[in-house]
Amino acid sequence: MSKVRSAHTQCSKTSLEEQNSERKEKLSERDRQVIKRIVTSKKQTTAAKVTAELYQHLDSPVSIITVRRHLHKQNIYGKAAITKPLVTDVNAKYHLQWCHTHKTWSIDKWKKVICFEELSSTLFRATGRVHV
Repeated sequence: MSKVRSAHTQCSKTSLEEQNSERKEKLSERDRQVIKRIVTSKKQTTAAKVTAELYQHLDSPVSIITVRRHLHKQNIYGKAAITKPLVTDVNAKYHLQWCHTHKTWSIDKWKKVICFEELSSTLFRATGRVHV
């Protein structure tokens, strides 16, 4: 029985690549380059937007799943952006107090300050997740 099984496995090709070898791919090499260019130029774009922009370059439309599958083959995945810290009442009071104490500073003093206000913060948390 094992001789029959080994002969069968040697003769039959069971891998998916060999079964689908006759099927033509939807995306050409040029289309793949266009997708990669779209994604690298617009970091916060979705697969739906990439597909919509790809329609302008293609003769036949492709699905969002096809675009996602290609992006995953290129190791490009969506990531959830880091949430920004909320401004609490205590922090708002500290900021206001700091502004009142430093409003009389000269320009020379302000030139020596390293700005810490570049950190972004929000008053209300967004309902949806932002994917980058």
